[in-house]
Amino acid sequence: ELGVATDIVTTAFAIIFGSLTEVSVESGHHETCMSHAKGLTTALHMYADDNGGVLPDATAWSDLLAPYVKEKWGFICPDARKLKCSYAYNANLSGLKYDQVRAPDAVVAIFESNAGWNAHGGPELLVEEPRHLGGDNWGFADGHVAWMSRSEMAKGAGTKYRWSR
Repeated sequence: ELGVATDIVTTAFAIIFGSLTEVSVESGHHETCMSHAKGLTTALHMYADDNGGVLPDATAWSDLLAPYVKEKWGFICPDARKLKCSYAYNANLSGLKYDQVRAPDAVVAIFESNAGWNAHGGPELLVEEPRHLGGDNWGFADGHVAWMSRSEMAKGAGTKYRWSR
C-alpha cells in the first residue's frame, strides 16, 4: 500500500510540476518578448532623437533601428525564433515628426507579427494565433509596452489603442 501511495504522490507531483514548468517557460517567453518590444520602442525614440524628431521610414524601420538595438535577437520573440524579425511597425508613423503623433500613449508603434524584417502595416499583420498567454505584446509611440488578450480586444478593450496618428 505504501508503494502505491508513493507512486500516486510521485505522479501527482510530476503532473503539477510539469504544468508549472510549462507555465513558467511560457511566462518567461512572454516577459522576454515584452522586453524586446520595449527595446524596440526605446530604439524608435533614440532614432527620432538623432534624426530631428522624425520617426523611421516604414519600409526600412528594422534596418534603421538595428544600430540602436544591442543584440540581433532584440528583434526576435522567443516564440518565433525562425524569423529574422518577429515584430512589425505601424506604417502610419512612417516619416512623421514625433510631435505630430496625437496621444502617443494610445498609438501602436510596434506589434507582434510573422511578416519579417522591415514588416510594416497595421492590424492585418498581427500574428494569426497569439503567441503569449492568449494575447499580444504591444509597443506604443510613447515608449511603453502592454499586453492584451485577444478576448479583451474582442470585447472592445482594444479600442483605447489606435493605429492612426
